[in-house]
Amino acid sequence: MVQSENHLYMAGGFFSVNGSGALKNLGRFNLATETWEQVPGINRNHANFIRALSADDEGNV
Repeated sequence: MVQSENHLYMAGGFFSVNGSGALKNLGRFNLATETWEQVPGINRNHANFIRALSADDEGNV
């Protein structure tokens, strides 16, 4: 997991988060609204496991 601004990103090898099939292997938790979201620009059918995440000094994940 990695935090960037108001979002906590979670990655790995999973098929859903909180019952949402749209969050397959990568999702983000909005700390302001306390809800899970799909990461913008990532295809919801992303099939590969993600083994590492990082954020730079500007908050880019």
